[in-house]
Amino acid sequence: MTDTTIETETAEATVVVPAQEPYVPKALGATRIALLLAERTGEPVTAKDDAGLVAQEHLEVVDHYKGWPVYSTAAARDLDAGLVRAVVGERVAWEAASLPRDAAAARIGWHWSDLVRMGEAGRITTGRGGRYLITDLDTMAQEADGEQYVTAQSAATDVLEIRASDWKYVEAAGWIRPAEMYEKEVGYRTVTVALYRLGDVRALLELPGVDWEAVRGLPKGAPSPLREYARLAPTRAAAVRGFAQSLADRHGVTVWAWSSPYSGCWELDWERIEDLPSVATVRRELADDPEAGAYASEITLCPAWGEITREAKALLEPGRAVILDVLIRAETCLTSETVPPGSRTSLTRSRDLPRGG
Repeated sequence: MTDTTIETETAEATVVVPAQEPYVPKALGATRIALLLAERTGEPVTAKDDAGLVAQEHLEVVDHYKGWPVYSTAAARDLDAGLVRAVVGERVAWEAASLPRDAAAARIGWHWSDLVRMGEAGRITTGRGGRYLITDLDTMAQEADGEQYVTAQSAATDVLEIRASDWKYVEAAGWIRPAEMYEKEVGYRTVTVALYRLGDVRALLELPGVDWEAVRGLPKGAPSPLREYARLAPTRAAAVRGFAQSLADRHGVTVWAWSSPYSGCWELDWERIEDLPSVATVRRELADDPEAGAYASEITLCPAWGEITREAKALLEPGRAVILDVLIRAETCLTSETVPPGSRTSLTRSRDLPRGG
């Protein structure tokens, strides 16, 4: 048998398949939405612009993923390119005319907390991203010089050029009072930090009769000439006790004050009647007190023992029942029945011994 091979030429057919866009989820996060808009418009869109589009109600948050907003992909694709371009232009122009918080503070030599305070008071223009307008910064640095706040350490060493330990005499003399106070975590405890207006600190240099040159340059441990002025003012103990009494009279509550030998400061707490007076109220009244306000940084409000004291006072109110749970420990007592026969003689003899024998 002879094998026969038949070769058949088959013409290859070319099928043209239209290109399809890659799959995109129905909702995307801020970064991916920004990349999508950047590809469609050719503009440098960032996640910050998403927030601008949402603020102008052109883009809507449809859900959240792990706390982060996600946006509708279809809505982003339907946005007009000119609209996106305008939003990006506003953001770029604002960033060119403004500075972030830390850079703004460094530009004028202020602390960032002063910028926040001035912004809340409407003294300086703030905008997107927590940024500050540069022109306002430069104007405020000239017109509001002296309104920034400084700590006692900075007031003493940087402005008055005296030892930090001498500042307590400045306060005790009643020459200056804190402009603001805030709580700060230090290790496992909370301390009250007093802030002073820079202009008020500078005004101390003009006090009549005070020889600041005699105070400057004193070695550590040398007596301060400012002590004489502090003696004319009420003592700290008298000021704290007076404030505690006025607080009790003003709010009709019981107030406890204790001078801690461990911290060297006073600690103060009070009875609450329907959660009043609040800690913020007492702190404000302390700062406004003409005598105790000078010692505000040395008075700790709401120490740990305050809650225990309030609970103990509540247990003493009429009509309250207190259950005293006492644990009695029983010990074995030797008797004639439990003592071996050989030991009874010694036991009897020990009982017969005279006192002192």
